Amino acid sequence: MTSKNEKINYGNWMPKRFLLIGGILSFAFLALSVFVGILWLRIIFICLTCFCFFFFVLACCAYRAFSPRGKNLQNQIYDALLDNFSWNGNGNCLEIGCGNAPISIKIAKKFPQSKVIASDYWGETYFEYDQEQAQINAKLENVLDQLEFKNINAAHLPFQEGELDAIISNLTFHEVKGFKMKEKYKGLIEALRVLKKGGIFAFQDLFGSKSIYGDFEKMRAILEEHVAELHWVDTFAFLKLPKWLDNVIMLKGLGILYGTK
Repeated sequence: MTSKNEKINYGNWMPKRFLLIGGILSFAFLALSVFVGILWLRIIFICLTCFCFFFFVLACCAYRAFSPRGKNLQNQIYDALLDNFSWNGNGNCLEIGCGNAPISIKIAKKFPQSKVIASDYWGETYFEYDQEQAQINAKLENVLDQLEFKNINAAHLPFQEGELDAIISNLTFHEVKGFKMKEKYKGLIEALRVLKKGGIFAFQDLFGSKSIYGDFEKMRAILEEHVAELHWVDTFAFLKLPKWLDNVIMLKGLGILYGTK
């Protein structure tokens, strides 16, 4: 039975709380700049107002761009990842960082005989995702029986070496706790550990961001030691995404690493 209160919700990469915070801070600093009599403080508050308002506008634009009611870029980016995921649907597939499970559901619908492990560290980030909503989405999409939901820390996957047939992940590894900045690629190595030889993988993240992953070519060389085949797709070029999203507070360096172990 489906409750009247249940509806599909895949979330938005720009949390509504960011819009609220940006709006409130813009108004607060503007009010302070008006009422404070000290000139240098007024200048500081005016600068803070401009900064917060810029962030607020940028956040609003991103929210609209990602939303199905806007440009639906979020779904396009999911599909770009799946376009480079050459799994045949035989065996089991792990999604690392499934959020509200849009990708796991797409895989389950494409491969009705597959088993998909939809994993996340729900509640540990500022994103508005939770396991209950992911399960509701799967139920309403008629694939709940194919999905197994697990609360997992991607830094330490609870699987044996070579246990899985396929692994996929979208915008997750840069969020994984337990690895230092510029060493976030270690999360990918942990994922490859539990993938069987000949298994398929596709990881989309901010791999081109030096502040997160360090030197891209060095990271790529390290990963090549763990796989038989490795390819790279620049998602911005692949989808012709808007240039204003290519910045450090949005999707700078977005791309896909995919191949065969």
